[in-house]
Amino acid sequence: MRRPPPPRPAAPRGLAADEAKIHGANACAVTLRERPDAVVRAWFAESTARHWAEAMQGLAARRRAYHVVPDDELGLVAGSEHHGGVCLIVRKKRPVSIERWLTKMEKRERVCGLALEGVGNPHNLGAILRTGAHFAIDGLLVADTDALHSGACARVAEGGLEYVETVHCAHTGDAIRLARRAGFGILTTSSHGGEPLYAAELPPKCLIVFGEESQGLTKQTLKAGDVQVMIPGSGAVESLNVSVAAAVIDAEWWRRFRQP
Repeated sequence: MRRPPPPRPAAPRGLAADEAKIHGANACAVTLRERPDAVVRAWFAESTARHWAEAMQGLAARRRAYHVVPDDELGLVAGSEHHGGVCLIVRKKRPVSIERWLTKMEKRERVCGLALEGVGNPHNLGAILRTGAHFAIDGLLVADTDALHSGACARVAEGGLEYVETVHCAHTGDAIRLARRAGFGILTTSSHGGEPLYAAELPPKCLIVFGEESQGLTKQTLKAGDVQVMIPGSGAVESLNVSVAAAVIDAEWWRRFRQP
């Protein structure tokens, strides 16, 4: 019986528990710049390799393996045809506990954190990270921090994961209780009721809680908030995508408390 050929040297090995595989030109460029020591291995497409010469030099200096491969092979490595010409295996950015995060925020007068309840779509998570980085959100509280390290999430986030602190909290109720005890106002969101966003009083030290758009927040979570807001609009559609809603509310909080 003929033996199968050995794997090519560029073939990706299995990932360790603390590793993630990411792709997308901007996502990988930001990681290479902000956490170069976290990069374990890299692949670059032949068609765009010349744009990554400096990154390759940095990888070689750190004794990190990299490979230049045909575009179709990179698609197999990345697990997606939307790889943007690059794929990395990286050490995951470590989340902090909610207790640790609240301690870090203790002396700050203006803080904005986002808590997600039931939001698991990687494209939504990536978009929330991207706009969160744009509006300098101080923390993203989620139950499953590993969901933030998928290739799709990283690509859509465009590097946002490197700029938004990820905070682990298993239960939304615990996040609300601990944040309130630490002096945060709790802002819940709904497409069906609440004060119009632009007329509502937003707290300068704020935890904004979002739910998955098809179901929204649970009744228990809605009741636990200090202020419930809705984004006014024409009413022509049922609701905004959760990542769009997060961007709108992030922008309004920025306008009030951080805009120069």
